[in-house]
Amino acid sequence: MILRYALVDVCGNDLFLACMDDKVVYAAFVDIDNNLGVAGSYCVSSERMRRGVAGMYEFLQKNKFLGINEVVFEDAEPDYEAVKQIFDRAQKQAENKDLILYGTQFQKAVWGKLLELRPSDVASYSQIANELEMPKAVRAVGNAIARNHIAYLIPCHRVIRADGGLGGFKWGTSLKGRLLEQESQKRIEG
Repeated sequence: MILRYALVDVCGNDLFLACMDDKVVYAAFVDIDNNLGVAGSYCVSSERMRRGVAGMYEFLQKNKFLGINEVVFEDAEPDYEAVKQIFDRAQKQAENKDLILYGTQFQKAVWGKLLELRPSDVASYSQIANELEMPKAVRAVGNAIARNHIAYLIPCHRVIRADGGLGGFKWGTSLKGRLLEQESQKRIEG
């Protein structure tokens, strides 16, 4: 298996992506405030990359992912072009065939519902629970969303509170609001 990783600019923030066998296995925002450099620049600080690699390594170890016991990065270089191609393909298709999902059946069912949300569409936690025919599982839906290990491509940022408030987001509600605003703009322009 070949592990490739890189940082990709999403809404002015660095999204750390890791891919195995041409599928996304892990994605996390690593520069929440974007105060370490110019958005979109690939003059990536070693600190941001290190944080992304550390998060991915922790995730892989915690979940004993695909039988991987050790991941060595000492000689590895970020592979921007290959990862960007996988990211672009996954972003366009909005399906899980380009993603490697690790979770319970319930978590995968919740993430599947998120993948059905088109850009600029939002749903509430209770709507997701109702679609799963489990109307009392609103809190469990929220917990499943919080355990999403493929940020942005599994669009947990598109789930809001029933009262219209943004709700929580692992990387802050400010980024969540910007992502929703950017998607709304793209839909209006497109």
